[in-house]
Amino acid sequence: MTSLHLSVESLFSRLSSPVPVTKLLVGSHLATVLTRQDTRAIAQEALIKGLREARFESEVTELLAVPLIAGDSSVDVDALRAAIEFPSVLSDSILSLIGRREFLVKAWMTAHSGPSPRFHSPKSLDILRKAQIIPPFVGYRLAGLEQDSGLPLLRQWCFEFDSLAQRSEEEGSSQFMHFSSGGHEHKVGQFASIDSHRARSAYLRTLAIASERWGMPIEVAEDFAEAVRPVDPKLCGFVPTKAPDWTDKLIPNENIGDEEWVENIRSVILGRNSGADGTILHADFLVAERKNWAAELELVTVFSDKDDVKAEEVLLRHHELPGHWSYKTADTFTFRTTAEGLPGGRFVPAAIPISDDYLGHFYCEMMSRLPYLPRRFGRTGELRTRSSSSQIEILSGSETIGRVVYWNRDWSPTHLRYLKPNCGVATIASAQFVTEMEEYSRKKLLTFWHLKRIERQKDYGPWDAKVLFGEVVQIH
Repeated sequence: MTSLHLSVESLFSRLSSPVPVTKLLVGSHLATVLTRQDTRAIAQEALIKGLREARFESEVTELLAVPLIAGDSSVDVDALRAAIEFPSVLSDSILSLIGRREFLVKAWMTAHSGPSPRFHSPKSLDILRKAQIIPPFVGYRLAGLEQDSGLPLLRQWCFEFDSLAQRSEEEGSSQFMHFSSGGHEHKVGQFASIDSHRARSAYLRTLAIASERWGMPIEVAEDFAEAVRPVDPKLCGFVPTKAPDWTDKLIPNENIGDEEWVENIRSVILGRNSGADGTILHADFLVAERKNWAAELELVTVFSDKDDVKAEEVLLRHHELPGHWSYKTADTFTFRTTAEGLPGGRFVPAAIPISDDYLGHFYCEMMSRLPYLPRRFGRTGELRTRSSSSQIEILSGSETIGRVVYWNRDWSPTHLRYLKPNCGVATIASAQFVTEMEEYSRKKLLTFWHLKRIERQKDYGPWDAKVLFGEVVQIH
């Protein structure tokens, strides 16, 4: 075995890291290795080896995220499928996306432990309801399906989880506080622990028996399996990059007062938007985290012709949008929104969430700072997305009218529980697009902000929080 073989296999082994962002970065790097002519064969060989050795259905899906991110349909999908010892509805769905074809034989339908005993203990639900193990919405969705169908899905989930625990007796922590430095009681994080793999795999095995024994339609199983996917294919390749320069300018040398924060935000954002690189339509990011203070900022834009719009009402409306208004799925690899008439009201949000669905556990940190994309007002037309390693492009026809960038700041696998994860997203629209929307709506684009700052008087002491709101306005 050559040193190159060993290097590629070592890189694949890093996908087992419990840190989701590490999985994203490693998976994206491996996707590049898989598409290079000089390393493709070695990478595919290492991938097949990894699939054979995978212990859980969830580990299989994480490995398959690599060729999915690569977007290379020349990968030998049949060889990958044959190497999988623990198939699932999700692994077949991912392989279908990679190979651009469906599979007639659903081998995953027998990948379960049989029906649970009627009086099987639900004790494991206490573990399965921990947010550090699996996002809570997964259990809520399964409970809703149980209520609608009358099937014992939650009991089966517990049974499958307990069966996997017996099959693989490895113990594992879900706390991972060794990833943080000091003040553990103030830190939280999402990790892919051994229990996380068991929970996601047990969920997929529950869908398998529901399809094979209880008549659940394949389409329903495929839809529910998306709740535990590693990546949304519409984001494939999108990874954190260098923080924008304008965010660096917001960082003070030391903890400052409210008035200084207000002026700093006003001057930096006005300076940034006055350049030739477009206008910020939305941003949500950690400004900085220091030993005894930290701050995060969100920027929100609306179109309005009123002079008395307040930041508080804009932010309230902004936080109501997720789950009610978002871009839709155009195809497997594209988000889209169509042109819409201008709604009434004192103001109209200029951007809406990128999706109302789960983006995958590789992107769990970005789910806390969800990107918002521009709306298109008019009689015709649409906006579409196109993902790459450094950004999500926003297209109107063949013209790029905006982009989304994603970065980390003072990053750590754990973050202060009083703030969101140590990352950031920003959506920039071209000046021409903003002007077109202003002219169509006959309203001006207004920018509002929300700053949350926390501080403490001494090391390891209690944290005090304060929230500031404001508007970015030109002072004449």
